[in-house]
Amino acid sequence: MTFYRNSFHHFFDDKILQATAYKRTILGFSVPSMFLLKLKFLRVLHVENSTINNFSMAISECIHLRHLILRNCVSVRLPPSIGKLLYLQTIDLRRTILESIVPESLWNIASLKHVYLSGGFYPTRNGKQKELRTFHLETSSFNYFRNKLPGSTLFPQCLRQLYLFANVIKEDPMPIVEKLPCLVVLSLSGYQGRTMSCSAQGFPRLQRLDLSVFYTEEWIIETGALPRLSFGSSLNMRKLPDGLGQLPSLKELVLKDPLISEDDITCKDLRGKGCKLR
Repeated sequence: MTFYRNSFHHFFDDKILQATAYKRTILGFSVPSMFLLKLKFLRVLHVENSTINNFSMAISECIHLRHLILRNCVSVRLPPSIGKLLYLQTIDLRRTILESIVPESLWNIASLKHVYLSGGFYPTRNGKQKELRTFHLETSSFNYFRNKLPGSTLFPQCLRQLYLFANVIKEDPMPIVEKLPCLVVLSLSGYQGRTMSCSAQGFPRLQRLDLSVFYTEEWIIETGALPRLSFGSSLNMRKLPDGLGQLPSLKELVLKDPLISEDDITCKDLRGKGCKLR
């Protein structure tokens, strides 16, 4: 019987490593030091809390790789040759701090669907990805843009889900992300700017908006914005914006701030339209 999957925890022996050459899935957890061989048949590489000593040299040999997951790892540098992974669908580098920015060649992988980064993001207008659905980006990347989001044209226009951990952002991110034409889910965490504004015709397809660790004094929602929004959560505001009561599709709103009064005019308007508040 042939096994195509290996899992390692806390150790990595040279003899075991030699036996992995034909594996299609490798899982590694808390491995203090590991080396990758030429793994041309590998489909899934999932490593956490570990050190891969020769990652930048070995990864370009994994030409059939579909899912690359390196969480909370060290000494990771994405080489330009990562663009050779023509079948790559998922790259997950959450809590992994890269030694350099993400190479432009990553954005030329047409099959890429899900990207999770903790840093190193530098967008490009020349990306070829047409399948990208999920983009998860954490704080440190925004230092490249002087603590603000890059322009909307630098994000993949096919993006459907966007997760931003943005406690260093000083400028309102909404005028940027509201222009993404296919965006369905937006999760924004950490923004503490004074104001936030959604303009008319903004977020034409957005259905879910999650705001966490979120504090702002004023949120302006112009008429015509968020026409398809059906769910909103974690709104830490003392007074709800008037524009929420005008949203035609809003069905449920989760409020975390106990200071919002039951007599809030917008709360009454929403309940009157059948929106569930909790």
